[in-house]
Amino acid sequence: MGTIEVTISPDCLSATLTIAAERDAFPGESEVRAALAAAGVHHGIMEERLRTVLREGRPVSDEPIAVGSPPQSGPDAQLIWHIDVDRDHRPHINENDRADFKQLHLFEHAHAHQLLVEKVPSGDGVDGITVGGDILEAPPPADLTIPSGKNTYTSGDGLKLFAEIDGYVFWEDGCLHIDNIYHIKGDVDYSTGNVNFQGAVVIDGDVRSGFRVEATDTIFISGTVGAASVYSQNGDVTIRCGILGKGRGKVISGGNLHCGFVQDATLGVKGDVVIDHYAINAQIAAGGTVRLTANEGLVRGGVVTAEAGVFAREVGSQQDKYTEINLSDQRVFQSRAGMWDISRKRAGLAMRISALEKKRALLALLREKSGSLSAEKEHDLAFVESELARLKENLVELDQKELTLQKGAPRSDSRREIRVTGTVHRNVKFGIGLLEFYNQRTLDNVTVSRVRDDIVVNAAECEGEPTGVASAPGVTQSR
Repeated sequence: MGTIEVTISPDCLSATLTIAAERDAFPGESEVRAALAAAGVHHGIMEERLRTVLREGRPVSDEPIAVGSPPQSGPDAQLIWHIDVDRDHRPHINENDRADFKQLHLFEHAHAHQLLVEKVPSGDGVDGITVGGDILEAPPPADLTIPSGKNTYTSGDGLKLFAEIDGYVFWEDGCLHIDNIYHIKGDVDYSTGNVNFQGAVVIDGDVRSGFRVEATDTIFISGTVGAASVYSQNGDVTIRCGILGKGRGKVISGGNLHCGFVQDATLGVKGDVVIDHYAINAQIAAGGTVRLTANEGLVRGGVVTAEAGVFAREVGSQQDKYTEINLSDQRVFQSRAGMWDISRKRAGLAMRISALEKKRALLALLREKSGSLSAEKEHDLAFVESELARLKENLVELDQKELTLQKGAPRSDSRREIRVTGTVHRNVKFGIGLLEFYNQRTLDNVTVSRVRDDIVVNAAECEGEPTGVASAPGVTQSR
C-alpha cells in the first residue's frame, strides 16, 4: 500500500494530497478519505478532483484536494460629499515656522438646510470556513462618522448632514463647520469693490490701495494691505504679510491685531498688537500691549502708544530718526476729564447762583422800600429762593464727586513698562502719562517704568558712549 500524506496550509484554507504508489498498490477511496479525516480535513473536499486521482491511480504530489472559504468583510461605509471642501490640504510651514495660508481653499458657501454630506452605511460580511470545518468570522467593515460641526444638523436616521444657516463651510478638526464668513479668493480691488460684511471676512490676496474692508467680526488677510482701510468692529485682524500704508493706510480693530510688518500706516487697536518684523513711521495706538519681540523687532520713526506695555528689540536708528514710545493712562485721562467736567459745571452753577442772588437782592430791596410785593413778585422771589437752594445742593454734590476723583486718581503702576531688549538709539522719547524722558545716548537693554510720579529708566550704556546718565525733573535713571 502506498504512502498517503495530507498537508494543510498555515491559514487552514486549503489542503493538498500526496500519494507515492503505483496502480497495483494504489489506495482505495476509503483509505484516502480516512487519511483526510485523520489529518483534520472535514470540509471543502474537492470531490471531482478526488475521483480523478482515484480513477487514474497514478502517484500525485501536493495535489490540491480541499479548499475552505475566507471570511469576507462587508462594504465599508462611505461619505458622499455634496459640497466642495478641501479636507486634506495642509499649510506649508516656512523656515520661520509660519504657515503660508495664501493658497488654501478652506471655505465654500452653503445655504440653510442644504445637504452637505450623505452617509452610505456599511454592509454585512460573510463568515469563512476552514478545511477543518472551523468558522472564521467576517471582520467588521470600516465605519465612518458624519462630520457634524458648528451650525450643522443631521437627519433623523443620522445619515445626512445639512447646513443649519447660510454661511461658509470649512473643515476643521475632522468636522464641517459653518460660519457667517465672507471669503474672497483673491484681492480686494475693482473686481470686488469695497467690502462691508456683517460677520467675518477672509481674504486670500491683498487689499489694494484705495479700497476699504469693514466687518463686524474677524478679518483675515493672507497678503498685504496697501493705502487702504481695514476696520473690524468686534473681532481680531490678522494680516499675514504686512501693511504698506504710504501714509494713508489705516487699520482699526475692536479686538487684537497681528501682522508681519507695518510701514507708513496708522493702527488703532482695542486689544494687543503683535508685529512679526518691524514698524517704520507708524502711528500705533493700542488698548493692550504692543509687541515686536521676534525677528528684527524694530520700531523706527512714528509714535507707538499702548495702555498696558510696549516690548521691542530695537528702537530708533543710527541716523537718530525721531521715535516716540508712550504708555498712555486712560485712568489719568478719565480722571482729568472728570475734573474738567466738574470745573465746567461748577463755573456754570456759580454764574447762575450769582445772577439769582442779584435778583433776590433786588426783590428784597423793592419789598423794603414799598413795604410789600405784588403776588407776581412774591412768586418770583419764592422761585429764586427755591432755585438757589437747589443749585447750592448741586455744588455740594460736585464737591463730593471731585473729592472722590481725587482719592481715586492713579499715582503709580509698576506692572506697566516699556522694555527694549536690544538697542535704544538717540533721539527717542519715552512717555508715561504726562511724564516724559528724552533719550540722547545709545543704550542697551532698556526698561522704562513709572514709580509714583517719576519715570524710572534702567539701561546699560553701549560701548564707546560717555559714562553717566543725565537726569531730568521727574525722571529717575539707573544702570
